[in-house]
Amino acid sequence: MGCASSTQTPIVRSGASYGDFASHTAPKNRASHKASDTARAAYIRTKVDRAIAKIEAEAPELRAQGEYIATRKELPPELQRVAAAEALDALGTLYCTVRSLDTQQHETRAKLEAAEWGQEGIKNVVGKIKVALQEEENRLDTACERLISWGLNVAPFASKLPAKPSEMAALCETLPLASTDPDLPKPIEPLELTVQRLLGFCVFSNKPGHADAAIEVYNQRRTAATATLVGAIFKDIRMYGDAMEKVKTNEAEQAAAKELQELSQQAPQLDPDTGSPMFMSDASRRVMDSDSVFAARLAERTDEFLQELEYAVWKRVQALDGSIALYNMVCAVVQKVSTPGPTSFVVPGGVKKFARMVYKSVTKYGCNFVKCNDIIRCTVVATSLQAVAAVVRALLDSDTMVVLRIKNRFRSDYDARPLGGYLDCQLMVLFKDGDTGAWYFGEVQVNLEQMVVIKGRPGGGHSVYKFARSLAVFDSTTFTYSGPWTDEMCEKVAAGVLLTVDVRQGGVGKDDRASVLAKALASPKCRITELNLAWNDIGDGLLPIVKALKNSKTLTDLDLHINELGPAEGSALADMLLSGDVPITKLDVSYNYDIGNGLTAICEALENSKTIRWLNMSNQDTSSPALWNTVGTVIRKTKTLSYLDLSCASIRGSFSAIMNPMNINKTLTELNLSVTRLEFEAAAAIAECLRLNNTLKKLDLTQNDQIGARGGTLIANALATNTSITVFKIGLCALGTGGAAFGKVLELNTTLEELRLERNQIDDDGATSINFHPDSKMKKLDLSANHIGNEGFQHLALKPSLTNPLSELRLDKNLVTTIAPLLSPDADQKTLLFSAATKVSILDNEMDDASLEWLRVNGQRCSINFATEDADIPYSRARSRAVLAAKVKPDGQSDSA
Repeated sequence: MGCASSTQTPIVRSGASYGDFASHTAPKNRASHKASDTARAAYIRTKVDRAIAKIEAEAPELRAQGEYIATRKELPPELQRVAAAEALDALGTLYCTVRSLDTQQHETRAKLEAAEWGQEGIKNVVGKIKVALQEEENRLDTACERLISWGLNVAPFASKLPAKPSEMAALCETLPLASTDPDLPKPIEPLELTVQRLLGFCVFSNKPGHADAAIEVYNQRRTAATATLVGAIFKDIRMYGDAMEKVKTNEAEQAAAKELQELSQQAPQLDPDTGSPMFMSDASRRVMDSDSVFAARLAERTDEFLQELEYAVWKRVQALDGSIALYNMVCAVVQKVSTPGPTSFVVPGGVKKFARMVYKSVTKYGCNFVKCNDIIRCTVVATSLQAVAAVVRALLDSDTMVVLRIKNRFRSDYDARPLGGYLDCQLMVLFKDGDTGAWYFGEVQVNLEQMVVIKGRPGGGHSVYKFARSLAVFDSTTFTYSGPWTDEMCEKVAAGVLLTVDVRQGGVGKDDRASVLAKALASPKCRITELNLAWNDIGDGLLPIVKALKNSKTLTDLDLHINELGPAEGSALADMLLSGDVPITKLDVSYNYDIGNGLTAICEALENSKTIRWLNMSNQDTSSPALWNTVGTVIRKTKTLSYLDLSCASIRGSFSAIMNPMNINKTLTELNLSVTRLEFEAAAAIAECLRLNNTLKKLDLTQNDQIGARGGTLIANALATNTSITVFKIGLCALGTGGAAFGKVLELNTTLEELRLERNQIDDDGATSINFHPDSKMKKLDLSANHIGNEGFQHLALKPSLTNPLSELRLDKNLVTTIAPLLSPDADQKTLLFSAATKVSILDNEMDDASLEWLRVNGQRCSINFATEDADIPYSRARSRAVLAAKVKPDGQSDSA
C-alpha cells in the first residue's frame, strides 16, 4: 500500500525563500510508475519545488501591482496594456461568433422556406439559433460597455488601422491569426496586432466596413487553422482514450469509476455555519466579506467594483497566500489516503494569469470577475482511478473545506471529444486560511498521471488546446450545424470542424448531394459525432454514406427516419454495425416502410452490440415473426440498450417474442408499444413483465384498444405493486369499467409519477375509485376525454392537497356541468382544485353560468384552465358538446391518438 504525499511537507510563509527558481528551470524526465521509491520521491520533490518557486517568483511583482493600485487608484501601465489587448481579443472572438450565428440564422430560414418547410419546423430550427445568437449579442454588448467604462487606451491600435476598408484584407494576411498560436516564433506583445485583436478593435471603434473586411479573412484563416489543428486534436483524443482504456482493465478500476460518479453527486455540501446547501452566491459573499478592502469597496458600489479590473488584480494578490494555503490543506488531506500502487502527490498551481482572467471574464462571464473562481488551484496526481476516488472521498470528508461543485469528466457518459479528449475530476471548494482567517475559492484538479503527461506533450496537449479554444474550435456554435444541405457544410465536415450536423429535410436526397456528403464523411479529418439525415428521401443514396461511415471512430448518433430506405440500405447499415468499429449509441430507422428484411438484418447486427443505447424502429410496415423474434433476442442479450421504440408496428400475435425477454432484461428503462395492435392476450404478458421486471421506468401502451376492460384490470393489478415504473401511458385502450382498477394503482403505488388514462370511457365510478397513497409521487394525471361527470369531478377536486402535490391534472372534454361545491365561501381551501401548485385543466366541459363566472374570477389564482382549447373561438356549451361528440364515438372508440 502506498501512502500518498508521504514525501511532501507543508510550506511555511515567513518570508523565507520557497526555493531557487533558476535551479529548477531545466526539464526533468517523468519518473516511471515502476521507478524506485527514491527516484519517484526525487521527481515529485523537483516538480513541486518548481511549481512553488514559480509562485514565489511572481509574488514581488504581484504585490507591487497591488500597492500601485492602492496608492494611485488605477492599474499599472503594463496591466492597462495587457487588459486592452485581451479585451480586444475577446471582442474579436465574440463578434466572430455573433456574425456566424446571424448568417446561419438568415441562410437557414431562407433555405428552409425554399424547401417548403412548415412554419412550425422553421420556427423550431431557427429558434435554437436565435436563442444562441441573443446570448452572444448580449455578451458582446456588455463587453463593449465595460471597455468604455474601463477607460483603456486603445489609441496605439488606431494608428495601425488602414484608412480604407479595402486595405484591411492585405494587412490581415500579414498578421498572426491569434496570440495563442503555439507556432509563433515569440510571444505576441500587448501592443502588437493579430487578426483577432484587429477585428476586436474595429468592433470597439464602430468601424463596420473595416470589421466586414477583417472578419472575411479571419474566418478563412480560422477554418484553415482548424483543419490543421484537427490532426493534433485527434492524436490527443486517441492518446487520452487509450490511456483510459488501459486504466479500466480490471474490475477494481471499474468499481472505482462507479464510486467516483456517486461521490460527484454529493456537492454542494452543507454550509458549516447554517447547515444549508452552500451555493456559489453564498460562498462569493463570504469570500468578499472576509477581506476588508473588498468589504469597504462593496459597501460603496457592489456591482461596478466586481467588474473593475482592479478587482481582478486584488483577487490575484490574494491568491498568493491562498495558493500555498490550499496546497498545504490538500497535502494534509491526501497524506492520510492509502491506495494500492505508487503514491499520489500534490502540485500547487500558479496564480491564474491576469491576461487569461480578462479574456475569460469578457467572453464567458459578462465581465464579472467575481465569477472567475479558479485563480487558486492545485493538482492531485494519481496513478489509478482507485486513488482518484479515494482522494475525492477524503476531500469531501475534510473538515477544512466545503466542496461546492464537482465536475467528473471520468464518468462513462462524458463526451470529451469537443474538448480534445482531456479528462479529470475538478472540485470547486471554499476554504479558510488558518493563518489569516480569509476565505478563498479554490479549484482542486484530481487527475491521472497519464493524463497530466499527455496534457504537457510538445506539439499537442494544452498548447494546442489553448489555440483551438481562442478560435472557438471547441465552442458549440462552431462545431454544431442545423439547416439544409450546403457545400460549405460538407467542407466543414471534411475538415473536422463540425461535430454535430442536423440536415433533416435538407434536400440531401437531391441530385448527387448524398455522394458529396459521403466524400466529406470519408475524410480522415472528419470527426462527426451526431448526424441527422431525417426526411431527406435519400433511398439508395445512403449506400455511399454508410460506406464512408463504416470507418468512423467517432459517430454515436445516426437519425435516418423517413428516407425511403429499402432492404439493401438496411443490409448496408447492418454491415456497418457488424464491423464493431463505429461506436453507435443512438439509431433511428423509423418510418422506412419498405426496408423489409433490412430491418431484421439491423437487429441481428445489434444483438451483440457493446454501444447501442437508443433504438427507434417505429412505424414499420411489417408483421414478420422473424423480425420480432430477432428484436426479442436483442432484448434478451443486450447489455447496453436502454430505450426502444416499437410504436405503430404490427406486433399482434408476436407480442410474446417481445415481452418474455423483457421479464429478464436488466437494461431497458423505456419501451414504447403504442399503436402496435396488441390484443387482450398480450395484457397477461405485460402484467407478468410488470411483476418481474424492476428496471423498466417508462412504458407506453397508448391506442391498443383491444386490451379492453379485462386486459386493463390485469395490467393495473400488476402495476399497483410495481416499484420501478415512473411513467405509464395507457390512453385509448377502451378500458371502460376496467379504469376503476387504476384507482387501486394510485392508492398503493408510491413510485409512479405520471399516469395517462385519456379517452378510455372512464365514468364517475372510475373517477371516484381514485385515492392517492400518502407518500404518492404522482405529478401528472391525465383523465381527459372520458365520461367523468359532476360526481367524479367533485371527488377529485375536493381531495386534500397532497404532501407532494400534483403538478398537473387534466379533465378536459369530460361531462362536468357544475362545480357547485366549490362556489360556497366556506369551501375548503386546502383541496386539490384550490392548490396553486396543481395546474388543473377542464377545457371543453359544459359548465353552467355560475360555475363559469366563478372560474373567470378565481381560475387564474387557482391555476385552473377552463375555457376552450382554441383561444380565438368564444366558449359555448353547444360547441363543447359538439367537440366531445366528435371525439368520442357512440361505441366508445376514439378517432385517433
